[in-house]
Amino acid sequence: MGVLDFRKTWNFSVAASAEQCFRAFYQAMSAKGMGVGAIKWRVDRTSARSGPDPAQPEWPAYVATFTGRAGLGGIMSVSSAGRAMVGTQITFGVNPETAGGRTECSMWMSNRLSGMQMPMGDLLFLRNYMNEVEKQLRLLDPGLLVERV
Repeated sequence: MGVLDFRKTWNFSVAASAEQCFRAFYQAMSAKGMGVGAIKWRVDRTSARSGPDPAQPEWPAYVATFTGRAGLGGIMSVSSAGRAMVGTQITFGVNPETAGGRTECSMWMSNRLSGMQMPMGDLLFLRNYMNEVEKQLRLLDPGLLVERV
């Protein structure tokens, strides 16, 4: 796993239903108590393309939008760097045409505009949440397949 993995698209193949995958994402992004790196997210149901090609069909998705730092990190987020993170989004989409007992899903940082202004330390906090999504999916399926591209 690389330091800049938050910039990649994380593709998962998991032996679980689409709704179980969505619950895993929601649970990970709603996690409390990640210490100084605790982040508050608003998680909404939406649809999204899994790539830049406008001809691709949209997938059912959740988008988590950064709304602020939590706990001790909340005190530190009064800086302009902390405010620059507000609005950053991570999207988690599920391929509705997955078959064969496995669900294909992807997660990516979908709003990089504010992310370009963030300090590296704050971006690493985002990666921690992305790692938590992987962890929750692995609890559903210890044989989880992960590819970061």
